[in-house]
Amino acid sequence: MKKMMKKIWACLLACTMIVTMLPGLMVNVKAATSYELRIGDTEVTDENLSGAGWSYDPSTKTLTLDGLNCQKSKVGEGVIHSYRDLNLVLKNENKIENLASALSGNWQSGIRVNGKLTISGSGSLITTGGTGYTSHGISVNSLIINSGTITATGQEAEGSSGIYARNGVTINGGKLIAQASTSSGGSSRGIECGGTFTLNGGNVTASADGATENSYGLQAGSTAKFEYGTIHLKGITAAYKANKISSSSKTYDFSKKKTVTDSDFTFTAPKDLIYDGKEKAATVTGKDGIACGNITVKYYNENGQLMTETPKAVGTYTVKADISGNDEYNEISNVTNSKWIFTISYGTATKDMYSTTGISANGWAKGAVTVRAASGYTIGKTSDLFEESIGFSTNETERVFYIKDTGTGKVYKGSIDYKLDTKAPVISGIESATEYQDSARFTVSDADSGLADVKDGETSLGNSGTYELTTDGVHTITAVDIAGNSTTQVVKVCADHKYPNIKYEWNEDNSKCKASAECTDCGKKVNETVDAKASITKQQSCTDAEITTYTATFTNNIFATQTTGKQTKGALGHTQNADDGDCTTAVTCKRCDYVFIPAKEHDFSGEWKSDQTGHWKTCKNDGCTKVDKKAHTANITEPTENEDQICTECGWIIANKLGHLHKRHLEYVKAKEVTCTEDGNKAYYICKEDKKCFADENATNELNESDIVIKASGHDYGDPVYTWSKDHTTCTATIICKKCKDVKAKEEVKTTSEVTKQQSEKQAEITTYTATFTNEAFATQTKEVQTKAVAKPKADGNKINVKANKLTLNSKFSIKTGKSIKVRWGKVKGADGYDVYLSYCGKDKMTLVRSTKSSSVTISKLDKKKINQKNNVKCYVVAYKIVKGKKQEIGKTNLFHAVGRKNKSETEPKNIRLKKTSYVLATGKTAKIKASIVKKNKKLPVIAHTEKIRYATSNAKVATVSKEGKITAKKKGTCYVYVYAINGCAKKVKVTVK
Repeated sequence: MKKMMKKIWACLLACTMIVTMLPGLMVNVKAATSYELRIGDTEVTDENLSGAGWSYDPSTKTLTLDGLNCQKSKVGEGVIHSYRDLNLVLKNENKIENLASALSGNWQSGIRVNGKLTISGSGSLITTGGTGYTSHGISVNSLIINSGTITATGQEAEGSSGIYARNGVTINGGKLIAQASTSSGGSSRGIECGGTFTLNGGNVTASADGATENSYGLQAGSTAKFEYGTIHLKGITAAYKANKISSSSKTYDFSKKKTVTDSDFTFTAPKDLIYDGKEKAATVTGKDGIACGNITVKYYNENGQLMTETPKAVGTYTVKADISGNDEYNEISNVTNSKWIFTISYGTATKDMYSTTGISANGWAKGAVTVRAASGYTIGKTSDLFEESIGFSTNETERVFYIKDTGTGKVYKGSIDYKLDTKAPVISGIESATEYQDSARFTVSDADSGLADVKDGETSLGNSGTYELTTDGVHTITAVDIAGNSTTQVVKVCADHKYPNIKYEWNEDNSKCKASAECTDCGKKVNETVDAKASITKQQSCTDAEITTYTATFTNNIFATQTTGKQTKGALGHTQNADDGDCTTAVTCKRCDYVFIPAKEHDFSGEWKSDQTGHWKTCKNDGCTKVDKKAHTANITEPTENEDQICTECGWIIANKLGHLHKRHLEYVKAKEVTCTEDGNKAYYICKEDKKCFADENATNELNESDIVIKASGHDYGDPVYTWSKDHTTCTATIICKKCKDVKAKEEVKTTSEVTKQQSEKQAEITTYTATFTNEAFATQTKEVQTKAVAKPKADGNKINVKANKLTLNSKFSIKTGKSIKVRWGKVKGADGYDVYLSYCGKDKMTLVRSTKSSSVTISKLDKKKINQKNNVKCYVVAYKIVKGKKQEIGKTNLFHAVGRKNKSETEPKNIRLKKTSYVLATGKTAKIKASIVKKNKKLPVIAHTEKIRYATSNAKVATVSKEGKITAKKKGTCYVYVYAINGCAKKVKVTVK
């Protein structure tokens, strides 16, 4: 048995390596999407989803077999082989046979699933393993059978099993025959599972023939649970073995029936529930996997009475079912559910089934209403008497009707809703055969349906309810309500009066005017008295009197505007203005242009008079006080140091000559900074004529030499400065001036070193460096430097090879993204556990998401939330050993990155392509590894969060490798260089050094 298991595990490892290498074999082909499923020699892809006798739905991972007959020779695999979970649906008869007879390679199976296999359907399946090394009818991780008829046979081989499951097997229904033939080199088992075997229903027969080791009808690594159903087990060693305990006999039988409930059935109400006088039958059927006895459907009316026939009358019915017993299920009566109910009712009559007359568009009627059935229908006031039409009188308030389809017999129920109004509108305010002066006002009202329109002859007046007739002549008024009732009245309006004789009268002061007239047609008298508006139409002046005009304007347009006028003031006479003292201006009347003294020209014939403001002459005419004044005219722009500024017309001295001015001869001298050895000076101005110095540009503040010159300060040397080299092997001492950086002294010496604190598990190694100078100005310097870290404690007394452990962890590292993130790695010998760190790319902090003893984890939440499938992730794994109650790191993977499943802008490596996979080098020689990335999606760029390719050597003493993939041979021996992609995808290169 142990030999067999070792062979099985070896075969599994080989298969896993083959599957891992498959993508690398297709790098030059645009690969279709593979669903990791083969039917015989056919791979199922998104371009190949069906064949003779089979079809596949990738959305539900469902393979449907419908008349498949497939016989192939498959060594180490199944004729049907899936590398993921699979749902298998059976239709009709299907046969699968593995013709392999090789004496090497495990699992020569009819069906093999590297995951969970679930079988259902109404068809049958015969599946047979090969005759070579190990023969399995079905080989899976776990198995669930819900329905169908399955025969699984392991043929004569070194090891034979009808069904092999690494984990558990559950039978919920159907019929299963699992048989194992003679095993020539191991065990023979009808059903073999590493976990729990559970029988929840169905009929199972499992048998095993002879074997060199043992023979069981059923062997379960855990418990065997027989809950319901029938099972017959037979083995040469024992009928079954579960949880390492064998049955006491070579045969075993178990049978226990189930009792169904309403949840085991599907209820379907009648499709057409509109009353037509015909029977309406419901159905109750068993769900998939429920193979119970006959089902009798019963009907109960609304009173709970059992019906003797299938319902056909209007009403609500409850359905119950009686289930007869069989080999698997007990008999039971009156199975029902609160939802097993249906109602037969009249259909709803629609407007295309009938028409109405006598109802306005607004839903009002003034008398009887007729409802007529459309073509193909008849109508009645009851559901059993029908004719072409029916009528509703004004006294009927229940207006329900029934319509029958003469073709199908279906009856529909309807009703019409309208309002009744038998009263005509009421006109108030006018009476027929009456004449009205000017206009006639009236109102119209309707208490029931409301007013629709009021017309004056053929002209609509609207439905406001209030009206006024203002046009001259006879008016015929007709009022109509919404229901169609109407009222009419005829009146005459005298609106166009005739006033041929109009009389106007003014009062004594013309402030009022009265107008009066009488209509010659109807005798209507009108008069109006208005206030007149006075306006001065001729103004009072020196020579003219004031005239006022009075205007009377009437509001009644039959009266014309009237005017009259009279003198209200006399003429004023002339009044002289005062003389302004200017002989060029005439003296006139204050109110008009009458001239008392005419204007004349000035006489400026005298001599000039002058002062600092200018020069002038005075007019000689009597009574004129005006002068002719002008500004001085300078002979030069401004006075100079030697010449006055003089007016050229009157000789007046405008400005005296200036004399000598320093500011006119200044030159600017810049400031000069003082140094340790040279004098400096402040900025100043110097007169170029007499060399006097000034602080300002206007020469107002004279300076002496002591005010300008700044004496040299002399050097100011600081304390010695000591500078150590990076490796602490030299030290340089310097004394420098604080102000000008002049170097007074400088000396560089080699240092001596001594380890002053030894390395231990508690103490880092400390080395003290000493620098001794010959110049007495410099003091001896010392510096303590950590040269080795604190020593790591040894585990179990042995040295831990952290680098080798890292290679082991990296060797099987993979990370797959999706709704959950799956991470796996290589298992490190002696590790007590592993810490998995995971985070979204772009975050600095890595999160410890799981501590485990396994070599794989599945993470469904990150940062306490569902996985964001658009984000990329990064991950590393730390292997540890518990030393003195604390975790000690003994190995750590690289930091790997993976692209989010729904990231549409980046892709990740699918494989690594190597030009060479081995190198032979002499000591000291080099070689460059030529590696390239094969992308999962050729159209997208590869995620670039670190180097695309990284390298690591298994033995740096034999050969080293650089970040660029350059190999350097060190000494004779053999080692491997590992080539890693960013997501952990890896290849290795063999290096031999001669």
